[in-house]
Amino acid sequence: MPARTTAKAATAPDAGDEAVAFGLETQGDSADAFVVVRSGATVVLFYTAAGTGSAAEVPTELVTAQIRKLGA
Repeated sequence: MPARTTAKAATAPDAGDEAVAFGLETQGDSADAFVVVRSGATVVLFYTAAGTGSAAEVPTELVTAQIRKLGA
C-alpha cells in the first residue's frame, strides 16, 4: 500500500506582499515545510525537510532576512 501524505496549513510569516505556508507529512516518513512569498513580481519558495518523526519548520527569521534583501 502506498504511503499516505497529508497537507496541513501553517501560519505564514508577515513578509513580502503575500505569503502562504503549509506542511506535508508522509506516514512513516519525513515531514516537509514550505513557505511561498511574493514580493513585487518575484516569488520565492522556502523549503525544509526533517527526519523521520521530527517536525519541519522554515525559520521566520530566515524568510524575513531574505525577503528584506530582495527590496535592497
